[in-house]
Amino acid sequence: MQQEFVFDTYEELLKKWKEIQKTGVLKQNVEFYIPHPVHEFGEILEARPSKLRYFTLIGALSGLAFGFWFTIWTSYDWPIITSGKPIASIPAYIVIAYELTILFGCVVSFLGFLFLARMPSVRNIIIDKDYGNKFVIVVDNTKSHSK
Repeated sequence: MQQEFVFDTYEELLKKWKEIQKTGVLKQNVEFYIPHPVHEFGEILEARPSKLRYFTLIGALSGLAFGFWFTIWTSYDWPIITSGKPIASIPAYIVIAYELTILFGCVVSFLGFLFLARMPSVRNIIIDKDYGNKFVIVVDNTKSHSK
């Protein structure tokens, strides 16, 4: 059985949510619909830190390693020996490694975002009810209570 609670203000929604929590309803059985972003809403949902930062870190480190590896490999593959200087000069390659760090970090972050957001979605999710400018709590008691 689904129960819908519709409110005009965020404060009313908070008050009802505290009442619902006392009844022992699991969070996975509750859906919230809000008409605009509310920053305090993250506290209700107990939002966890995003895993997207790991995608960014892996992409950036890969770009850095690839930038240095590619430039050094190119230098040794086509050496230009000039007055006894080393063939691979690291300071000259820092700019290329930096640029590839940014590029790989951005591209892998974007792909990670698509992956974590499950986009593009192959199934169409259509909300069958339009709540307009209302704050809504939908409690579904028919879902299983096991984790």
